[in-house]
Amino acid sequence: MSVASIPSMRLALAPGVRRPHFIDAPRHAAWFIAPHGSMPIGMQFSMSTTGLDVGKHSHPQIFTQHGHPPSDFSPPITNQLIKKWGLAASIRIDSPDWQLLPDIAALRRDDDAIVLKNTYDGFIGTDLKQRLRDLGVERVVICGVITDVCCATTGRSAFCRGFETWLVRDAMGSTDEKRHEAVLKEWGFAFGDVGGY
Repeated sequence: MSVASIPSMRLALAPGVRRPHFIDAPRHAAWFIAPHGSMPIGMQFSMSTTGLDVGKHSHPQIFTQHGHPPSDFSPPITNQLIKKWGLAASIRIDSPDWQLLPDIAALRRDDDAIVLKNTYDGFIGTDLKQRLRDLGVERVVICGVITDVCCATTGRSAFCRGFETWLVRDAMGSTDEKRHEAVLKEWGFAFGDVGGY
């Protein structure tokens, strides 16, 4: 199998971690992009300026979009996120907070899928695994927010479903740098590679 690194991606890896490569054939790799419009202050970043060339490669891109349908807000409340964060802090589908940020929406190509989810894990209650299998994907690269919540949860889930899974240090964000770095360190130890610039 031929492998080639993406030229614009410089990788900063933990000591002892092997340098990752992208499999050359587009059908073998996919990007997960997990943004939403209500990022906490200090977490906003522009993936178009990270050097990743997201949206300018031939690999499949799959966006996840977190939001709750009206049924999640009807008593009795069974969705654990709504129980945790409350009605007011939960993202409602079609609300302004649910919309993709303009910088992120600009990266979406016409054939890029958006997987709607109502929990941290992009695989639970969605067709994400089947989409990846149908595309022949073996490796996923995760970008977006929040590093230690939706990104890491979906990443672990992908790993446990047999996909090689990477996180991208500089194309992710959290509510605080210590939390962000802690997840990346844990990820490099137990799950997969961490790319950066």
